[in-house]
Amino acid sequence: MDLSKIGLKSMKRCIAVARASGRGILASQMPAAVFFLDFVVYPLLILGCLTIAFDGSTPRQAMINAALVISGYLAWGLVEYAVHRFVLHHVPFFSAVHRAHHNASDELIGTPTILSVMIFYCLVYWPGMELLGHRPAAAFSAGLLAGYLFYAGVHYAVHHLGSGGFAFLQVLKRQHAMHHHGASEKNFGVTTVFWDRLFGTLAARPHHARSPE
Repeated sequence: MDLSKIGLKSMKRCIAVARASGRGILASQMPAAVFFLDFVVYPLLILGCLTIAFDGSTPRQAMINAALVISGYLAWGLVEYAVHRFVLHHVPFFSAVHRAHHNASDELIGTPTILSVMIFYCLVYWPGMELLGHRPAAAFSAGLLAGYLFYAGVHYAVHHLGSGGFAFLQVLKRQHAMHHHGASEKNFGVTTVFWDRLFGTLAARPHHARSPE
């Protein structure tokens, strides 16, 4: 199997989808029904991937696929960090959308669900299916999509909701607020500070900084 050809085909598909979506759609505030569509579509996709991965599988296959689900979920943290740091801040097509979010963080600005689903399919599920088969690809995708769904929920919460008294959410709200206000090249993690600590991009909290609440 030629990995370079698979990667090239995946990238071409994603570029075609991105161009077809149009810059105007991505750069403008989204209607609430469109913005919150992730929270309807992604649970269904995760359920579908889990069904493909485990329905009719042998005990050995189930154990392997369970490990792949967990691996996909854990991998999301690194994907989240890398995409935020290197794509959303430095790739022109996506950085324009992200700048709009930085400039108006209280507005409903994001990636349309159809585009994010196609990116996941092109870069994760389809190459995984070609290399490993449907079940392993579905298992890993289920974990990765669960990580993305958690990210979507946390990112909405840090901008629009209180912490509910949860210490971990207070930390994430504070760190993300610093990213938006004066430390845009720091604190790229949204759901965790682990990767920022590891790669040296975690901004220390100033002594005079106020709590996000």
